[in-house]
Amino acid sequence: MCKSALIIFVLFSISLIPFAIAQTTVAPAGVTPDSFLYGVDVALDQIKLLLAFDNTAKAKVGLEIARERLSEVKEMALQNKLEAMQRAQAEHRNSLDTTRAAVLTVSRVNSTQELVDEVEIEKELEQHEEDVETVSQEIDVKIKIRGNITAEQQALINSVLSNLQNLTGEVKVEIKAKKGETKIK
Repeated sequence: MCKSALIIFVLFSISLIPFAIAQTTVAPAGVTPDSFLYGVDVALDQIKLLLAFDNTAKAKVGLEIARERLSEVKEMALQNKLEAMQRAQAEHRNSLDTTRAAVLTVSRVNSTQELVDEVEIEKELEQHEEDVETVSQEIDVKIKIRGNITAEQQALINSVLSNLQNLTGEVKVEIKAKKGETKIK
């Protein structure tokens, strides 16, 4: 009976996970940090990471989760739910930290395959970096149009967006360095 309950829970939980239709756009946020189901969503993402069969897959799943968290940051900023936005940003950082750690430990017997894996991850991260920039611009435009936030709130939003960009850039630099090491091999 315990197995069937677990299977039902997993199937139900999977139905809650939003999937991106295309990698070139930021998917709409599914379960957001202001929802009571957010903890379940985060936990399911952690399970997906645990089920990734190697570090390359783990890095790709980490980036997928980071894209989801980015859409949550955007949604919460646009709704002026700044505490929830900060929670989504923290989860975004965790996802990119997981991606960074996984990339740094990608190892293949065949150096060519290792390099191919690193290039794939780098391309996905570059797309994520573009998505972060797009989200930043969209938030700036919508906030300026609405004009109903305080200077303190604007500073907090700017800080979060800057942190998203900086962290993505840091991970990108580390991937390039790892790729360089693999080329030397």
